[in-house]
Amino acid sequence: MKPQDGTLLSDDTLLSDVVLTGRAEHVASRANIKTIGELRKASDSDLRSLPECGKTTLLEFRLLTGQYTPDRPTKSDQRLKAEWIREIAGGHCTCSFEDWRKDKNNAAG
Repeated sequence: MKPQDGTLLSDDTLLSDVVLTGRAEHVASRANIKTIGELRKASDSDLRSLPECGKTTLLEFRLLTGQYTPDRPTKSDQRLKAEWIREIAGGHCTCSFEDWRKDKNNAAG
C-alpha cells in the first residue's frame, strides 16, 4: 500500500502493509519498528546506527514517511556542483548548474 495521490500514510499504518525493499524490511524488523509512526519518530542518526541501514534505506524510510526534504543538497549534488564549478573555472562551461546537470544526465543515459 502506497498512497498515489501525494497524501501521507497514517502513523498507525503497519510496515507489513507497505511495499518495502528487502533490506528496508529487514532493517525495520531487526529494530522492531512496526508502524509508520514509529519510523517517523526515529531520528536519522538512530536509523543510521542500525545494522545494514545505509543511505539508500534511510532515503526509502524518509520518502515513505514524507520526511525527505529534496531542497537539502545531497553529497552527490555537492560533488556535481564542485565539478560544475571546475568546468566554469576552466572555461569549458558558461551555463547554469541546472542546465549543465541536465546535459550531463542526458549524456550519461
